[in-house]
Amino acid sequence: MLKIRNLLKEYENGENPLIVLNDISLDIDDGEFVVVLGPSGSGKSTLLNAISGLTDVKSGQIEYDGIDITKLSESELTSFRRGYTSFVFQSYYLMPVLSVKQNIKMGANLTHNKNVEDIIDNVGLRGKENRLPSELSGGERQRVSIARAIAKKPKVMFCDEPTGALDEATGRMILKFLIANQKKEGYTMIMVTHNENIAELSNKIIRMNSGKITGVFDNSPKTVDEIRW
Repeated sequence: MLKIRNLLKEYENGENPLIVLNDISLDIDDGEFVVVLGPSGSGKSTLLNAISGLTDVKSGQIEYDGIDITKLSESELTSFRRGYTSFVFQSYYLMPVLSVKQNIKMGANLTHNKNVEDIIDNVGLRGKENRLPSELSGGERQRVSIARAIAKKPKVMFCDEPTGALDEATGRMILKFLIANQKKEGYTMIMVTHNENIAELSNKIIRMNSGKITGVFDNSPKTVDEIRW
């Protein structure tokens, strides 16, 4: 279980600091698919970065199975991220000089995962494993990004607008794959999006505005084919 308590994040802004996370408290159960909704500037991406250990906070607790990552040293935090989490971003962040297979192996090598060939098949990139990212479509690049994240065998996967740069057909395909793999492997998935319809796919919806949680709702998930875009 992920337990977040009284999380505060702020930036220096003259005499009055800019508060971007304001007393956030939240519980997320193992194996849940959670969507964080909110307008631009609401703090949702900052929350994702904070609870994944990518950015520090001023105060509060972020506990994974009783381990408070806000108290870890930098090296301990790096080890935690390597062994516990994976990330899928809107901008892919692939290594441009590495092939599809080599990019995926970057994730697999962190956890000594030997099933790279199976992952390539599962994401539908067989025959393109030796291509560079520049030789792929946007949807194919996102599949490489997802494959790299999956290859780490995470306990928690964080997704920041993973379909934001994709057309509807490709976005739906990516969501189907993400959800199917999350159900198969049983990890927790936390996704930030501004798309209200995507939230209907999740088990839990968290709404944010002005750095605060304005609501937490349990949800009966729809399928990707059932939602509007």
